[in-house]
Amino acid sequence: MEPVEFDHVVGYKVPLSLGVADDVANLELTGRRGYVELWARHALVSATPRPFVP
Repeated sequence: MEPVEFDHVVGYKVPLSLGVADDVANLELTGRRGYVELWARHALVSATPRPFVP
């Protein structure tokens, strides 16, 4: 196995939060910038307070 270059990351194809197994088959090599931007947006949306609807 070759080392991962600086501009790449090993990330999940399908997020674990969607109920998939934490398995090597769910990992892929992808571009660092796009991966970080995607998860930063996800974190912002997840942290945004939502109004209470009874």
